[in-house]
Formats: sequence, C-alpha cells, structure tokens
Amino acid sequence: MPDTPSTPPSPTSPPPALVRPRRSDRDPRSLAAILPWLVPLAAAALVLALVVQSAASRGPRITLRFSDGYGLRENDPVMHRGVQIGRVRATGVDLPSRKAVVTIDLDKSAADLHRSGRFWIVRPELSLSRVSGLETIVGPRYIAADLDTTGAATRPVALDTPPSDTSGDGLRLVIRAHRAGSLAAGSPVSYREMRIGEISHVALASDGRSVEIGIQIEPAHARLVRANSVFWNVSGIGLDLGIVGGLKLKAESLRTILVGGLALATPERPGPAEPVASGHEFTLSEFEEEFTRWAPDLGVPSK
Repeated sequence: MPDTPSTPPSPTSPPPALVRPRRSDRDPRSLAAILPWLVPLAAAALVLALVVQSAASRGPRITLRFSDGYGLRENDPVMHRGVQIGRVRATGVDLPSRKAVVTIDLDKSAADLHRSGRFWIVRPELSLSRVSGLETIVGPRYIAADLDTTGAATRPVALDTPPSDTSGDGLRLVIRAHRAGSLAAGSPVSYREMRIGEISHVALASDGRSVEIGIQIEPAHARLVRANSVFWNVSGIGLDLGIVGGLKLKAESLRTILVGGLALATPERPGPAEPVASGHEFTLSEFEEEFTRWAPDLGVPSK
C-alpha cells in the first residue's frame, strides 16, 4: 500500500493563563486569621496616642508635706479658682518627720506654681470664725493652689490652713505679743468695732521669746494704720469694778467674745504718723480707756 502521508505535528498549545481570584473569591479563612490582630493593634495605637497627648499636656511634678492628709487620695483634683489644674498622683507618710507626703502632677498651664505656689488641703471646716470646704462633705477632698504674689516664695509651699487672702492684696503686718490667748487665724481685726481685716496666722517667734501674730488689713482700710498706731486684744469679756461707776461689762462684740480678735486705734496728737508698709511690726498693747477717745482725721490727703 502506498505510504499515507503523516499528519504534521500540531504546534504546542500555550499554557493556560493564570487567573487571579477576585477579592470576593479569596478564602474567608485568611481574613479571619488577620482580624484578631487588628483589634489589639488599634487599641495599642489609641493608648500610645493618649500617652503622647498626656505627656505633652503634663506639667511639673511636686512633692508636698502637710501636717495631716485629711483623707486625701490618689487622683483627687488640684484646683485653682474653681478650675482643675492637676491631680494627686500618690500619698504617703514620712514617719521620721510625722508628715503626710503628697505628690501631685500639675498641668502645663499651671507650671508657674512649681516656683511660687501655695497649696493647702480643702476639707469641711465649720467654726465660729470660718465656714469653708462644705462641698467636700459629699465630694472628694482636694488641694487648692494659688500663686504667692508677695515675691517671697521661691519654691512650692504646703500650708496647713488656707491663706487669709489669696489675692495677695492688702497690708500685711506682724504683731508681737507675750502670749497668744484665744487669738487664732481667721479672728477679726477691727477699727471702731468695724472689721477691717483678719489674723492670718499665730506662731511662736523663731527665738521662742514671743508670739508672732500675722494680720492682713484690707486694701481699702490700709490708710488707717500708722507708725504710731496701737493694737490690743479684745477677746472675751472684761469686768471693770469701779468705785464710782460700779460694775461695768466691757466687750467689743459678740463675735470677739466667741472667737477673739484685735482692735486698732491711732492717736491724733501730735498728729497721725506716716502710713506703714507691709512687713511693719507692732507690739501688742494693754488696753487703755484713752484708746477709745482717739479720733484722728485719717482721710486720704488731697493732691
């Protein structure tokens, strides 16, 4: 038989094209494997952002020592004129000094308090001379802060009692006495039985030989105090048994009977002396009937 011509070989067929699966065709099991990692990564990123933001807004850290902590706790607020400017970071006790140690973190906006700030613990206080901190009966204790505008403070100061005047205005004087009697911080200072200031603090002198009574006169009444003025204690009730007048009861007011206080008078002859500046010192005088008769003209001099 004649040879049958062979069929020429067919060209090689191209390999099938690689078809990528569409996104919707992916295995859902791969997404399920990735999803558990996304949640902690997002949480870690959020925490890192909060930490960076907190560090950027945080100011200095201050350690204060008070005679008593009055139940102050961690995270209690630090306030300045009704605005929170920081928070209590930690509380503790220094046994050798018998002091309560409180560490606070201030906001960056309150950084100036790190150099010349005054701090005190606000707690409920109800007495004849002061009513304050009543909001802490149902709320937390807190630390109040203010700037010392006198220029004397170069570091933070922890106060056991609130300052008598947080504005820094007024005339600050020191009265030296042999004993404190019933005088205490918050007791009034009066002129003709009108309140013109108050006692800011009572403490022993550094040498222990006298008592220092710090007072603050309101700015409007600073002109009443002159270099020859006298101060005396009007605390309590005095009895004067005279031969002619009989028994006399002497007391400035009900308030001074209960909480004590100081009175001020300025002689009129040989004329009122010059006004005094803050820091001037007086010696506490014994009361004399003549004081009540002094009536100098202490008006503002004409220009």
